[in-house]
Amino acid sequence: MNTKHKPATLAVHAGKQAPPDSRPISTPIYQTANFFLDEDVQAAIQDGKRGEHYTYTRYGNPTQAAAAGKIAALEGAEAGLVFASGMAAITSVLLAYLKPGDHLAAARDLYGGTSGFLQRLESMGVAVTLFDTEDLESARRALRPDTRMVYFETLTNPLVRVADTEALARLAHEAGALAVVDNTFPTPINHRPLEWGVDLVIHSGSKYLNGHSDVICGAVAGPADKVQPVWKALLQFGGCMDPTAAWHLERGLKTLALRMERHNTNGLELASWLETHPAVDQVFYPFLASNPRLDLARRYLAGGSGMIGLRVKGGDTAAMDMLNRLELFSVATSLGGVESLVSMPLLTSHALFSAEERARLGILPGTLRLSVGIEDAGDLRRDLEAALNSINR
Repeated sequence: MNTKHKPATLAVHAGKQAPPDSRPISTPIYQTANFFLDEDVQAAIQDGKRGEHYTYTRYGNPTQAAAAGKIAALEGAEAGLVFASGMAAITSVLLAYLKPGDHLAAARDLYGGTSGFLQRLESMGVAVTLFDTEDLESARRALRPDTRMVYFETLTNPLVRVADTEALARLAHEAGALAVVDNTFPTPINHRPLEWGVDLVIHSGSKYLNGHSDVICGAVAGPADKVQPVWKALLQFGGCMDPTAAWHLERGLKTLALRMERHNTNGLELASWLETHPAVDQVFYPFLASNPRLDLARRYLAGGSGMIGLRVKGGDTAAMDMLNRLELFSVATSLGGVESLVSMPLLTSHALFSAEERARLGILPGTLRLSVGIEDAGDLRRDLEAALNSINR
């Protein structure tokens, strides 16, 4: 840089350095909106190959690519994308593949935000038929000649029901439709849906993938030809992930396997203990002997995660009383962080549902959702026990 330039020019241009030959151990944060368009990039753009080069961060960024590539590898996928939120990932997939006049078959027990968007799809001319996750005949009846997609969650929110991934993917393909699944609860450490015939996998990366409750993000993984239309939707709708957030996600992913091992262990231990407490009416967890779909859990899942659904005796009044007596479990939305959280679907994910709609999903009065963290399981049990004992007096 010519130091004879005026201060206004030096302030903008001085200090710029070309990338060093040495390779950093930690993924760099490319906190930039745009990139130099050299002659090779200009030629690529003219040839319609803009996506193969970095030009503008909404189109792609090396830090985003590092996180997306790691998620794709974990899912056993050819390609991956990261988004500004889980809902950005979900809506981009749905809008990439569905147009007015198409039909979507979707599981009834979905995350509340997803269910809400399905209503918007209907207002846009996409027909939607809901089916019960645990009833394959219900899913079969939901299919039509114009069905373009079958959408479900591998473990449902909040009652952690186990979907028959392979069977639902097969039904979708027999109808000539895509099989799309939200794999947020199990993560690819516990379940890899692509290996069971699913076409696209979605994640709310804000949860287990990042794992520290400090980033809002989403992800999609699958074959490159099926991810490409989703990338185009990302460009059009603008749900790109900020590079710094992508760096946090990529760093969190490095400990995903270690964290999930602890979540799995703590989740099973606490779920098994909760079944024995007199203040608890029912516990929902994949690997409990009381789970009628235990065989599917054993087939598909390497672990049950830290997600537990439970219903306490005494209804919503007792459940709210319990919430306010917990110390280690923080009352908060979201899930999948290293810290333990507790929430009532009535107040969070399914707050916009009527009591009748929640009841149809099995979300009865007194329902709570635990996101068990990586703390000492004994400490967490004692916290739950003290709260439950207080409402059982």
